[in-house]
This record gives sequence, structure tokens and C-alpha cells, in this order.
Amino acid sequence: MEYKLFDQFVQTFLVERRDFLSNNGETVLTSRALDECIDRFIVNYIAGSDQNFGEKLSKQFQGASREAKIFFAHASWLYVHSSMAMTGQGKKRAVMISINDLLDYQPRDDIFLDKGGIADPGTAYNTAKPANLRFIVLLFKWILGSNITPSKESVTRAITAACLYGVYGQEKDLIDAFGHDQAQQIKKDYEHMTLSRGDQPRLGIYNFLLNLCEPDYYERIVSFRDKELIAEKLYQPEYGSKQGLNTDDQIYMIKQHLKEKYPDIDPKYLLHDERIKSLWQSKKQSPENYWVFQCNPSFYDITGALKTGRPIKWRVVAHRDRIKRGDKVILWVSGPEAGCYALADITSDVESTTSDYWEQGFRKDQTDEQPELMVEITITHNLADRPILKPKISGIKDLEGLKAGNQGTNFSATERQYKALEKLAQESTTGKESKRYWIYTPGNNGDKWDEFYNQGIIAIGWDELGDLSQFTTKEEVEAELRKISGQIEIKKTNDALANWQFKHEINIGDIIIVKKGQTVLLGYGEVSSDFQYDPDKTEYKKYREVQWLKKGEWELKPPHTLIAKTLTDITNYPTDHPDYSYYQDFALALMNGKVIDNPPEPHHDHHTDHPLNLILFGPPGTGKTYNTINKAVAIADSISEYELERKYRTRDELTARYRQLVEEGRIVFTTFHQSMSYEDFIEGIKPVNRNDGSLCYEVLPGIFKTLCLQSYQVDFRVVVMRPKVSIPRDSGIATISDQEFSELYDTYLETLPDDSETKRSRVILYTVRGNPFDVYRTTNRSSILVRAGSKRTPSQISKNELLLVYRKRKRPNLISYEEILIDEILKLRVADPEPSLDDSFDQAYSLLCTDLESMTEPVMKVKTPNGTEFGISLNSNGNLTVHTAPEFRPSVTITRDNIYSHAIGENVPPYDKGYFLGVLRLLHDKYGFTDSTPSVDPGDMTGQVNFDKLYAMLIEEISGELAINERYLLHTKLDRPREVIKITPDNNLMVSSPDGRTYEIDVPALRKLFLTGRDPDTSSSKDIDEITGKWHSSAYRAIWSKIVQISESLQTKHSDDWEINGGTSNTGGIEESKDDLTPPSTVLIIDEINRGNVSQIFGELITLIEPDKRAGMKEALEVTLPYSQEKFSVPSNLYIIGTMNTADRSVEALDTALRRRFSFCEMTPDYSLLAGTSVQGIDLADLLATINQRIEGLLDKDHAIGHSYFLRVANGDSTLQDVFFDEIIPLLQEYFYGNFGRIELVLGRGFVKSSTVTQSIFAKPSPDNDEFNNHIRYFLVRREEMDENAFQKALRVLMNESDEA
Repeated sequence: MEYKLFDQFVQTFLVERRDFLSNNGETVLTSRALDECIDRFIVNYIAGSDQNFGEKLSKQFQGASREAKIFFAHASWLYVHSSMAMTGQGKKRAVMISINDLLDYQPRDDIFLDKGGIADPGTAYNTAKPANLRFIVLLFKWILGSNITPSKESVTRAITAACLYGVYGQEKDLIDAFGHDQAQQIKKDYEHMTLSRGDQPRLGIYNFLLNLCEPDYYERIVSFRDKELIAEKLYQPEYGSKQGLNTDDQIYMIKQHLKEKYPDIDPKYLLHDERIKSLWQSKKQSPENYWVFQCNPSFYDITGALKTGRPIKWRVVAHRDRIKRGDKVILWVSGPEAGCYALADITSDVESTTSDYWEQGFRKDQTDEQPELMVEITITHNLADRPILKPKISGIKDLEGLKAGNQGTNFSATERQYKALEKLAQESTTGKESKRYWIYTPGNNGDKWDEFYNQGIIAIGWDELGDLSQFTTKEEVEAELRKISGQIEIKKTNDALANWQFKHEINIGDIIIVKKGQTVLLGYGEVSSDFQYDPDKTEYKKYREVQWLKKGEWELKPPHTLIAKTLTDITNYPTDHPDYSYYQDFALALMNGKVIDNPPEPHHDHHTDHPLNLILFGPPGTGKTYNTINKAVAIADSISEYELERKYRTRDELTARYRQLVEEGRIVFTTFHQSMSYEDFIEGIKPVNRNDGSLCYEVLPGIFKTLCLQSYQVDFRVVVMRPKVSIPRDSGIATISDQEFSELYDTYLETLPDDSETKRSRVILYTVRGNPFDVYRTTNRSSILVRAGSKRTPSQISKNELLLVYRKRKRPNLISYEEILIDEILKLRVADPEPSLDDSFDQAYSLLCTDLESMTEPVMKVKTPNGTEFGISLNSNGNLTVHTAPEFRPSVTITRDNIYSHAIGENVPPYDKGYFLGVLRLLHDKYGFTDSTPSVDPGDMTGQVNFDKLYAMLIEEISGELAINERYLLHTKLDRPREVIKITPDNNLMVSSPDGRTYEIDVPALRKLFLTGRDPDTSSSKDIDEITGKWHSSAYRAIWSKIVQISESLQTKHSDDWEINGGTSNTGGIEESKDDLTPPSTVLIIDEINRGNVSQIFGELITLIEPDKRAGMKEALEVTLPYSQEKFSVPSNLYIIGTMNTADRSVEALDTALRRRFSFCEMTPDYSLLAGTSVQGIDLADLLATINQRIEGLLDKDHAIGHSYFLRVANGDSTLQDVFFDEIIPLLQEYFYGNFGRIELVLGRGFVKSSTVTQSIFAKPSPDNDEFNNHIRYFLVRREEMDENAFQKALRVLMNESDEA
């Protein structure tokens, strides 16, 4: 009712400007009434506390006009309407204060809800009543004075925009709703709505109105603190980055996910349900307890369980009334290797349950487990590989009396004992017990280094925090930093961590390594004091004393860079330098005069982040086999699954690639079954028919050995890689004659293999879209042949045909290939000798240095290609120091060598690119530096060409989609898609927003965004608007992201420089591969791995599949195979993916030995894939969730039903009735062994009928025959007995929506 009344108020009062309270049709929203109200209530407001609000208001409106009083009464109604703390009479009395003397005016009673509304606002809402009412009056002013369309939708959008500006300062929404000029006036009005300390008030009316305007998006909560708690406590990393999301946006994302998890809760009250509220609402916790949980390794493989990284279920035998969620646990293992193997938190209440399915494999006794009291523990310090053994803790005073080693499972411990073990665990993690290494920036980008060095200290800022000794937790520090910043919703995690570590974690004896920017080291020293705080200092009041051991300036060479944060613990932080394992050793070696010229070793890790041995397990229909295709292709292509989604945009593209890899033998699929043997899988003696028809027996390799042998092989001698985006051949380069083209064509033919040679050598090129194709020549060496993908029949391209395309006298027949081949042929031209850049650059740089030394100004001002101003000065090493605007403070150092590297196009660090290009432009324009293409702007050429090519590819993609689907959606951060409705003749995009507005995307503005080199996902809307000069940041961001995706998809396919194993092609792009060319990854998919006798099938190779036991690894092993007597090992580029159906009890679970060697990925029903799909009025997601909830209650979650059954219905490939009778019901019969009574509990009386079996149907028994008693017999309704109407009724019974079966 509250929303209906609000809609009527908006329509009647704010759109039609008529009286809403009495509904008498009189016009009451007028400029005259508004001006009088503002004058009486805002301009001449009565301050002070000697009168209550009602008395002040009566005095303010004494003698006011009738229309002003009625106007203000409407504002009062809107103020009280949403409060659930007021009765209907109370609300009416509040409204009547300004109109009590209007005897002929009476508001309607039915518009005052009795304790109804949005929420209970609390006392703060009443305390800030004047401020809330001032906002409402001003809101009426803004709406009355605007040019917005007089409609309920436009007015509601305007109210939303005004509230969002009040809460978050979101100016863009304000401009979109009111227009630019009106928005500026509104901002000025807001400036007058300040509190006594100058802050903008956070008014409860903002949250009330947001919910009234958009109840599906904004939560019905008035408390800002509650909203912030919900966002802080419930927002999960899997929901995506918080960047660009305000608190309300985060809550909306949280609700969308929780609705799927709790379908039984009314979405309107979702966050107020006790199950959810207990997760975010602050409660005073009882003190945590400390426990020792002990296990016997003879009965439980705790090391294997810990290595999975998962929470573990632990038996509770003692202290069951005291053990609770939030307590701390010392995980102790008894036996000869006794010690602490982990520290953990208890993350569940004590309850009667069994171990999770995956965990049962670590129990030595794998008989059926009975439910018992357990808690879940989540590991915080995993010491499985480096346990704190019992001898190490003997003699430590704080660990005296530790109750471990006795017979039992649960023992009490003390906080002192836990803290002592926690300290040992942290030392075990760092590997060094006494010394840690920290990298640190003194001041703003190193500007305090000389001062701190002379004082013998390190210090950090954030002086507004005061003495850090007042904070007891890192969370308290972060909360104070948020409060100080005035941006409560923005996390300050890194800042809080730096302060906390500076106070609590740095110790005397630690080494401080000092840096400036990300490329320059300044020195190092040893900490010599505890934390100190001096309140009399003007700045940097928090400090520690340091004995400085080294001072200077050392620059890191590419590709090495330094960590960007102010203070970071880098103890044993790994480095990719071949001579140094750890970051601190690398940095100290550089500062101690050791020359470090070696770049990192070439990285040929094609393993990416995929585990070598993986099992996907879960109930039937959860997508296990479906997902093996995704994982196998990602492994074979050496990309992540995230990159896989970008590379293959449709399922058809992905499955086509999968089939191609199967055809090439790089993916092999097999299924384990009960009769699978070692001889089938590894090798065995098998009968073979000879040519003469006789029979013999030979040792033949099985599936696994065959794939292993293939994985060792290097297939191709010749590989060509084409650059991602090259300079177009018509960009200022002269064309060649027909004779020259003919000669180049013949020369190119000689570099190609014959068709008969492609088994041992291949040339592979890539289309502009990044799709590979083979190139070779005809046997008579007269024409080029191309073959794409898995096509068997090649296409022939003659010299004359290519020449006509080159002269643009003929359209290409094979547009994807002919343009690429022409570029390859033209690369064979002998280029004119390029002028030397060394002399030109040296001369120009020397002139610049001379000017910098002699200038009177502190800096020389320069601009980046995007127009951002910065300054440069010359430092003592002859390099340039960058000074950032507007204060022109010292920032990063850029060296002469790196500037020159940028000039000649060598690989250089991507950071600070704008500064390098700005200096190059200065050298070019002012000091006469000339490169090989002086007519081209050195800062813009590459980016310009890249953008134009990428944008052309995007236009091509959108054109194709519009031709087929007649629509193309661009997805935004908040998932409010913009639709491309057409492409203009000059290739601009026309885009429409969800509210129906259309606008044109400006290509030059889009180009500016691309050339910044920023990340679209992390750039703010304000930054995008400033760069583009437009007001449609969501659309520009979406298109920008799409262009970046296209660019990244090209990068994953081929390299820039035709590099293979460090070698670079200089013979027309063809590179002979080296003998050690890394073989591509291969994948073995084993479906239903638990159906075979795995130990018997793998045999002695069970150990060899471990990652560190494979060929080429430090711990590599090999065995002698029993039949062939060959030495054999498992290659490191072979991946094994297995699937397990948890509902299949045909064999025992995997044994412990195999389980330890696999990673496990659980596949559960994904209800989100069915969200929003209804059949016969039944939501499929709700239907599946209901069935699974009942199955889990009767059996367990391992017998749930997967989403894939209903996906076929959602996709239109099957009917719901077919799925029920052909798949769901037979599956339930298998689950419940024909117990139809249990099936009725799942599906209801619509699918299962019952009848009473009485003695009357049997032959009359003898008096002593007691074989029979009257009973109920259940039976399934047959499909032919159920028409569509009966099926729909049965579904409603299933969903408890009807009792009629």
C-alpha cells in the first residue's frame, strides 16, 4: 500500500500539481506557494531548543497563505509516510500542524498508514526532522522549476537522482535527470544544507525515497550504518569487483545472489530474515575459546585433507556445550611425527552430521559413516608441509601444559598457548625466525629520503590517525581511516595494513629496503627501535629508528619493477630472476654492486593455472562432462578459463575447437568401466593379425601410454606467427610494379613447404580476427594453397589473382586470407637503409640537458600525448625526474636509456608511457630529433593504427549481429545493457539506454579513451566523462571494454615479433624451431573415473602422475613397464581430468592413494542458469530447488538433480513432461530403490498414487497364516494417464501451491 500511495502522490501532486491530501482537485503546487514556504521555513527558520518543532512551525506559518500551508502539509505527509514507527493518527497530527487553522480543509484518513511504511527510522530521523523537511521542500522546488517531462516516470527518476547526489555525490545522474544548468543550481542548494561542522547531512529521507521510487533496486532500510554493514559483511569476491559500485549497488548485487540461495524468503524482506540478518547485524560476541583437536594418522590422513585447502568436519566428543562458532583450534596429530599441523577457526555450530563426500576418502576405514556430533573448521595456518613438531615446542614456557598427546579428540587450551603456536606458524611461513624484509617509500614518492636518512629513522604519514597504540585491531584502524576520509563505503585495506604492520609487525633487526617509484632503489638499513610517536612533530609523527647501511640510487632494468605500495613485507617474496630466488636477495645484490644484466629466463610455462590432475565431482546433470570441454580447450590453448570466454564467444566455436583438438590427438576422451584393465590403459599383450592371415601376440600400448608418448613429441619444424596489428601497407609506403610483385611472389613461394611436406613442417598465419590457417604451395610451385582449421580441401590462390587484389582491381574472393598474404609478400621487399638514430638522439638529448641545467625555472613543462601537463628536471645521474601537476612535486625517474628504447620501439616497461612519449615529442619538436618516419607523430602512430583496426573489427562484428539478430547489446558494470540500434554511414554507433534515450557515440572521443592505456573496468565514470567530454560514461565504457577484449583476444593467438624460444625471424617471418621446442599440452579426459578399479588400472604409475614426479621435474621418477620392459615416465605437459558422479554407488569411492594425487572441483546445481524461465506458470529454478531440498532431506546433497535436465526445457529442446517421465522419475526410482512412498515425499500426490491393500483380494488363508496385514501400496502415475492439464495440477501440488491432485 505504501508504494501505491506514493505513486498516487507523485502523479497527483508532483505531475498534475493538484491537491493529494484531500483530493479536491485544487491546484496547490505553485511557484507562489513554494517561494512563501522557502521564505518561512528555510530562510527564516527558527533555531534554538527552547521550543519544540511543532511550536516553531506554528509560529513560522502564522499568517501564511492558505496555499503555502497546504503546500507544506504535502511535504509533511511525504516525511511521515514511510515511517513504520508512527500510528496513522500520529502521522495525521504531524501533517495538520501547518493547517490546523484551515477549518474547511481536511486530509483523507485512508492516506495515513497505521504503523505501515518502509522501515522504523529510529530517533535520528526525528532529530534531523527540520533537515529532512528542508530537503523535501527544495526537492519540490527543483521539480517545479525543471524542464523534465511531466510524467510519473520522469519525476520518479528526478527524485532518485536528487537522493543519489545527496548520498554519494553522483553528479551524472543529476545532469541526466534535470539537465546541466538545473543540476548546477541544485548543487548550490545542497551547499547550504550543511551541518554545524560543514559536512553534508546524511538524511534518512534519501533512503526512504530511493526505496519508494525503485523498490526492486533500493533496499527498504533507512539506516546508513545498516546498509554499510550489509555491504561490508555480505558482499563476496565472486560477485565481482566493487570498483565503481556504491553501497546501494553492492546491496542490489547481494540480493540477486541471495534470492537464488533462499528462494523461500520474500525478496522484499530478504535481508531482514533472521537467517540473513544474523550474518550482517552487529552482535556482541561472547569471548572466544581455545581448543586442541587431535587426530590419529593411523585412522585419518590429515595431511592429505589439509592439502585440499577445504574446510574440514571434526568430531566433537567432549566439551560439546562449550565449543562454538568463532572459537580457535590447534590441530594436533599424534603418533611418531606428533605436532601441530594447522591452526583453524570453528565456522559452524555443533550439529549431528557426517563428513563431506570428498573427505571420506581420507578415512582409512571407508565403511558407511553414521551421523555424529561435528563442527566445521576452516584452516587459517596450514602447516601440512612444515608442521611444528613436538620436539620444537619443548622448553617454550608459553606452551607448558598443552593438553596434547593424551588419548582423546577435544581438549581445552589457553589463549597464551594458541598465540605462541601462531607466532611459530608465522615464522615457519616466512622461513626466517628472526629477520623480515620490508620495502618502503619515504614520504611522497621518496621526497623525504634525505631527511629520514639524516635523522636515522623511517616514518609514515596518516598523522590524522594519531598514536597507533590506541587501536587494538587492524579493522579499527581501517574504520577510523574511512571516517577521516568521509568516504565510508570505500575500503582502506592497504592503508590500514601499512599502519598496523608499522606498529605491530616490524621488529628490531628487520631490514628496510628504500625505494622511489617502481624502478629506483635508494638504500637499506636495519631497524633499531620499537614504534615511537611524537605528537610535537609537524608531520610524520609515527616513526622507528634505523641504522642506515647503504645510500645511493640504483635503477632496475626492465622487466623488473618494484612493488607500488608504501610499506610491504617482501620476506621470501619470489622473483623471476634466474640468479636469485627471493626479492630481497635480488634488491640487496643490486645495491651491493653486483651487476645484474640477466633478464628472467624465457617463460615456457604452458601449465597456466590449471592443476595437472583434476576430478570434477557432483550429482548427475551438474555439467561435469560439459565443463571438461571448457577446461580441456583452455589447457590445450594455454589460457585461463576467463580468457576462454573471451576467445570463444559461442558454444559452437568452443566445441568446434574441441573437435579440432580431438582430431589432432591433443585431447583424448575415454570412459572407465568395471572391465577396464591395466592392459587397456597402460600396455598389455594383445592378439595381432599378420599380413599372411596368421595370428601373433605383441605388446601394444594402451590409451594412457599412447597419449604420453605423443605428448613428448614436437610436431612442427616451421611455425610462422603474424603480428597482432601491423601498419597498413598504404600508410605512406610506395606501391611496387607488377614485375616487382611477381618476383616477390616467386620468392615467397620458395619459403613455403609443399603439400607433401606439411607433416614435418608447417607455416601458420592468422587472420585479422586471429584465426589460424596453413599456407603451403602446389607441387609444381606455381600457386599458394591455404587451408583453414580442420577443412580438408585447400583453396588455391594464384599470382595473378593476388596482384589484381593488390592493385584493387578485384574484390578478394578469400578476404580473410588474401590481404594477409599480400602483407607477407610485401615484407620481402629490401628496405632502404634506415638513418642511424644514435647520433640524432644523442644530440637532441644533450641539447635538452643543457637547457635543463641553465634554466631559471625549477622544472620544464611538458605534455603527454593526451594533453596532461607534467614537469621535468635533470638529476645528478643525467636522467630526468618527472614532476606531477598541479604542485609539480617530484615523482618517477625516467632514464636516457629507456627514452631511447621507446624511440626505437624496443620492449620497455609499460608504466609511465605518457611521460616517455611526452619527452620524445619534445625532443622531436624542439631539439631536432628525427626518427625513420619523421612525418608521423611519435606519440600517436601505433595507438592510432591499433585503434582504427580494432574499431573496424568491432564494426564488422556489430554489423554481422545486427544483420542476424537485429540487436546488439553492450553490457555495463551494473548489468543495465545499452543496445546498439544502428551504425551510421560514417561508422558511428547509435546507442539506446534502458529508459529509451538514444545518442551517438563519438569515435574521436572513444579513440581518446583507448589511447590513455587505462583499464576500462577500473576507470571511474567521472574520468571517462572528462576524457570524452560526453555524459554517457556507461556506454563509452562498454564499447571501450569491447575494443580492449578484441585486442586481448588477438594477443592470446600470436606474438608481436614472431618469437619462438627467444629466436626472432628475419627471413620473411619463417623461423626454424629449436630442438627443445616445448611440446603443446595434451589432455586425457576420463569420464566416470570411479566406475573402474582405479588402483588396478593405473598400477605402478599411480605415483608418477604427481606433478613433481613427472619427467623434467626435480623429483622426476621413471619405472620399467612389466610387459615391454621399457623405461617410462609421465610427461609434464599431460593433464588428466576425471569426472565422478557422486550419486553412483556402483563401486567404492576412490582410494586414499589416488585421492591425494588429484585436485577436486565440486559441481553443484546452478539455479542461476534457470532464473527467470517459467513453464506452465512454474519457475524452473524454484522447481529444481524444491526437489533438491527434499532429496537432501531424505538422502544427501550428493543425490541432488543437476540443472542440465531443465536447461533442455529452458532452451526449447525438450518439454518439461518429457524430462519428468523420461529422466527425473527414473532417476528417483534408482535413488530410492523403488520406494514410491519416498518419491511421493519429493514429487507429491500428483505423480504418486496410493491404495489400501486388504485381505479381501487374496485367497482365504488358514487361521495360522500371518503373512499378511492391511497396508498402503504406492505406485507411480503412468505417463499415458496424465494429460497436460493433470501434469500442470501435479506440478502445483509438488510446489505446495495446491492440494488438488
